[in-house]
Amino acid sequence: MLLLIPSVAFAGLEHDGTDDLVSYADSTDWFFSGNFTVWARVEVFTFGTRQAILGQREDANNNWQFYFDDQNLLIFREFDAAAITISGASSSGGFIARTVYDVAVTKTGSTYAFYKDGEALGTFTDATGAVNHAGTLETGRVPWTGQFMNGVLYETAIWKGTTLSIQQIRQLSNSDTRYMPLQVSPATLKHYAVYNEFGDGRSASGTDAIKDYSSRYDVAVPGNHGDVTSAPVGRAGKGQSYP
Repeated sequence: MLLLIPSVAFAGLEHDGTDDLVSYADSTDWFFSGNFTVWARVEVFTFGTRQAILGQREDANNNWQFYFDDQNLLIFREFDAAAITISGASSSGGFIARTVYDVAVTKTGSTYAFYKDGEALGTFTDATGAVNHAGTLETGRVPWTGQFMNGVLYETAIWKGTTLSIQQIRQLSNSDTRYMPLQVSPATLKHYAVYNEFGDGRSASGTDAIKDYSSRYDVAVPGNHGDVTSAPVGRAGKGQSYP
């Protein structure tokens, strides 16, 4: 059940770890044929199992995913026809439950890099080409296991064709307000969503749950706004403030 979590700084959209997700229509913007950056502001309630952040899901055998693994490491992984084609992990984790983090994965050529609150967390190299999956962009679900995130999502963003520099990633992480992604390389920002911008305890449906700014940046599918899955209920509660 998705819950709206107001906080001192702003609210987020809680994923209950059972069946909650937000999906966005299929688009070639989720096909990473070259450089890219995926960024999110997220809070996980309990580590020790896979905690999905953002990914594209055609089905359980064809997908890519950015997530926390059961060792609290950041992972980027892609499946094609049930085979792992791209996979790498951050060099360290150190994530603490019920703490808000800005996390990112970037690709430059064949090098992938991970970031936590603007600090580098290691790289891996993989020259395998990405696959153009026919599926939705989703928050909160690991496609091949069906595991769901238990935590709060605040913002998600994707830049296609651009690797944000560490200075730009620090610019995102040093901001204590929303909307900073709109100011960082806006020409290549293909997805940017703010979750429960209202923060007033209303039902997490439609625009009460999501403010999607992707359409400002020529997203391939017109009206590509998020759809909330499960039985969302709005409630007042104490969230984790940021920073």
